[in-house]
Parts: sequence; C-alpha cells; structure tokens
Amino acid sequence: MTTEQYAIEGLKNVLYIDLTSQSYYVVERRDLYEKYLGGVGVATSLMLEEYKEGTGPLDPEMPVILSTGPLSGVYPTCTKVVALFRSPLNGELGESYAGGH
Repeated sequence: MTTEQYAIEGLKNVLYIDLTSQSYYVVERRDLYEKYLGGVGVATSLMLEEYKEGTGPLDPEMPVILSTGPLSGVYPTCTKVVALFRSPLNGELGESYAGGH
C-alpha cells in the first residue's frame, strides 16, 4: 500500500473492547476519519456517542478512548496517540498524549 493509498484507505476501523465481558468487535467508521483531521476530534466524537449521562468516571460503562488521526503513519511527525477520558480527580474531560519522534 502506497502512502497515498494509506492516507485514503488506512484508517477506517474502530475497535471496541469490553473489559467486563472480555469481548471485542470492530466497526468500520470512515466517517470519523473523513470529518476530523486529528485524533482529538475523532476521540471527542466517539466520546460524545458512547458517553451515557450520569456515568461516573470509574464506572465500568465509562469509555476510555485511544485514537490516532488520519495522518498517523503518513507523515513522520504525525505519530501521536491521544487518550480521552473523564478524570476521576475532578470529573472533567481529560486527555493525555503518547508518541515518539
């Protein structure tokens, strides 16, 4: 797959993991990567879809989302992953980044 093909076709799936039932499934979500440029946009959109009102930060139903953007793997400086979560410290939306050079 060329760089151009990867940029168009590479990122299209979302992996859902349920730690309680120890199961997973994959959903094709091209719309996320066509609509949002970065991993934070993709993660925020998923959080808005998956969050249920009244869920506490440490409840098993609370999503923790790891995301990369559509340019990840295409350009050398686009190699970060974002973790988006509801902070147990203050209940607000939190984010953390990991990546290399």
